[in-house]
Amino acid sequence: MVSNQIAEVRAGHGYLDVATKVVTSELCRVSEHGEIVTDSLVIAEEFGRAHKNVLASLDGLIERGRLGGLDFKLTSYTDNSNRQKRMIELSERGAMIAMPFIGGTKSEEGQVRLVSAFISMRERVHALEHAKAAAVKLPNAKELAMLVIAESDRADAAEQRAEDEQRRAIRAEARADLLSGKVDELLPAAHALDDLVATPGSECGTDAAKTLGVSPKWLFLYMQSIEWIYKRGVRSGGQAASIPWTMTDEAWKAGYVERNVGHREARKPNGSVVFLPTNTVYVTREGLKELAKRIAVLRADGKELPTTLELIQSHLSRVDAQKKAKRGK
Repeated sequence: MVSNQIAEVRAGHGYLDVATKVVTSELCRVSEHGEIVTDSLVIAEEFGRAHKNVLASLDGLIERGRLGGLDFKLTSYTDNSNRQKRMIELSERGAMIAMPFIGGTKSEEGQVRLVSAFISMRERVHALEHAKAAAVKLPNAKELAMLVIAESDRADAAEQRAEDEQRRAIRAEARADLLSGKVDELLPAAHALDDLVATPGSECGTDAAKTLGVSPKWLFLYMQSIEWIYKRGVRSGGQAASIPWTMTDEAWKAGYVERNVGHREARKPNGSVVFLPTNTVYVTREGLKELAKRIAVLRADGKELPTTLELIQSHLSRVDAQKKAKRGK
């Protein structure tokens, strides 16, 4: 009777609902979750016991807590009369726990056969998993073409990186040579410095700025930042327009700047006109050459010149550092 029930279940749709088509055997199978399982119908046939009695034994083990939630699954099958009947699915652990309590005329032979079936099924599953992991899928024509394109793109990117590195190295070498004094070799414009400052004599700051292609305010602040000029009693150049610029002794001794003493017209409160002496800083031809070289360095590799605010901040930082150094002494 039990044999007929098993045949009916395995031939019907109920059995396929709880089993996988990948790996099966007569006594156990791989569930839809990838676990090796058997069921109460198989145990009933192998142990020579009625299915209802096997269910009763399993129900008792479940009630007493001998079988946990992961050891079994309540399911069903469809008999010849198209009726749904109870069936219990057991994991390998659940089957090992339950078999000694089932009994039946063929219990000893049934246990041996079922244990062997579980071991055999486990080996087959492991073999299939190993074969799947070891399988190598060869790419088709389209995939090969994509691989070739990707490899070509990587090669092009590597070549571009190499070219960029080479350009950076050339620029770094050029900057190093420039800072070491090889201006004429690296800046063609430096060859025209003599023509740039061809105007005889020295120039005032405004004219010098035009010659160098910068604004007068920027030039005065830059000369302050390199300590060629300063304003007496003023911490930051450009904050007190009425105070004239004064040249430093170092810049004057180097021949970069000089004083130009003159007179300016002033009107007294009573309306009379007087001429007051002026003391204006002029940039010499040597100073123009030096400024042209320094500005060329600042503009190397297409860089922007420092802003007037950056020049003021640089000057303030240097003044603060000098004060701290004096206090330290």
